[in-house]
Amino acid sequence: MRVILEIPLDRYHTCLPRFPLNSREYRALTNGVIARNEVGDEVIQILCESEIAKAVQKLFAKLCPEALDKIKELPEKTPS
Repeated sequence: MRVILEIPLDRYHTCLPRFPLNSREYRALTNGVIARNEVGDEVIQILCESEIAKAVQKLFAKLCPEALDKIKELPEKTPS
C-alpha cells in the first residue's frame, strides 16, 4: 500500500543532511514535492510504499527526533 509522508519544509531541510546518502530512506526523501498543507504551510510530500514510510520515520526517530512529531502519514489520494 502506498502512502504520502508529509514533512514540514523547515524540518526537512534541517534533517535531510543527517541521513546517509546511500540509504533508501534518503532516496525516498529526495523524491518528494513541495506543496502546501491544509493550513497553507509549505511541506514536502513523498509518495512511497508503506514499508519505506515506516523506515523513514524510524530513521527520523534516531537521527532527528525533534522532527518526528511533525511528520504525517496520509493515505494516497486516488483520482475520483
